[in-house]
Amino acid sequence: MNINIIKERLYKIIITGEYLELSLDSKNWIDGLLKASETNQVTNDILTWWWKGDIQKGNINPYLSDDKWNLSFLDQLKFWVITVLMPICTGVTIPSSLRKDFDLFRKALTLASIFLVEKSWYKEITDNTTQG
Repeated sequence: MNINIIKERLYKIIITGEYLELSLDSKNWIDGLLKASETNQVTNDILTWWWKGDIQKGNINPYLSDDKWNLSFLDQLKFWVITVLMPICTGVTIPSSLRKDFDLFRKALTLASIFLVEKSWYKEITDNTTQG
């Protein structure tokens, strides 16, 4: 079996587990962002901008961790810029439960950016989690 296939499967398992742990507000926000990204280039650009770099290389653990100190100063700054600009630029309101919890918002944003790139994963995960 090819090592890349194994890495992709492991990556998908991690993403699925993190998605399942999210609150309904977080899942709805991700859904709203992905729908907005289909028609709003700014939303698409923001999610792509967040995805580039470590996440794109597969180094997602710091972004999905509950330890906010795992991120570099620059990544924390990017996060706060996104927190302020995202609702203004995208029209997708950030639920208060996400605004109050740095780690939860970072996880939801990270998952949304991954799902933007891996659309088939999002469909597969949501289809499998909404079925009885």
